[in-house]
Amino acid sequence: MLDQRLRSDRPYAERAGHDLGYIALAGVLAMGGEAGGAPGMPGVQIADLAGGALWGATAILGALVGRQRTGKGAHLDISMTEGALALLAAEIGNMDCGERPTRGKESLNGGLACYSVYKAKDDRYLASARSSRSSGSPSTPRSVAAQRREVVGKPHEQAKTRAELAAIFATKTARVGRDPR
Repeated sequence: MLDQRLRSDRPYAERAGHDLGYIALAGVLAMGGEAGGAPGMPGVQIADLAGGALWGATAILGALVGRQRTGKGAHLDISMTEGALALLAAEIGNMDCGERPTRGKESLNGGLACYSVYKAKDDRYLASARSSRSSGSPSTPRSVAAQRREVVGKPHEQAKTRAELAAIFATKTARVGRDPR
C-alpha cells in the first residue's frame, strides 16, 4: 500500500500533509514565480503526481519484477517530498557547482525573455519557448555558447528584450489554428 505521507522513517511521517507542503519542503515551490516576489502556485499537484504516483508506480513495477524473479514480495515506502526533490536534479547539480537558484532568474523559470509567457491582444496568453538553435548543425565553427547568446541574448538585456516581445505579442491574438471554444 502506498503511504501518502512522507516516508515512514522521516521526522514528519506522522503529520498530515498536502501537495503544496511537500513541494515547499522539497524546494520545488521556491523555483517558480516572479523574481523578487512570492513563489508561484504551480496549478498542478506536483508531489502527488510526479512525487508520489510516478515513483509509486515505478516502485510497484520494480516489486513485481522482483517477485517474479525471487518469489518474494516487497515493502514500498514512497516519499512524495523526496519524489518532488528528484525533479530538482539539475538545480541540485548547479548548487554543487556553487550556483544559487534564484526564482524568476533561471533559464527555465522566467529568467530568459525568449522562454516566457506573454499576454496577447485577445487577453489570452502565448508561450514562447525558444532557448537554443532548434535543429541542424552550426553554420560556422563558433562555440555553442556564442550561438546561444545570439539566440537568447545577454543576461543584462533580458528586461529590454522582454519588453520588446511583450509589445509585439500584445498586437497578436493567441489563437492558433481552430479555436476549440
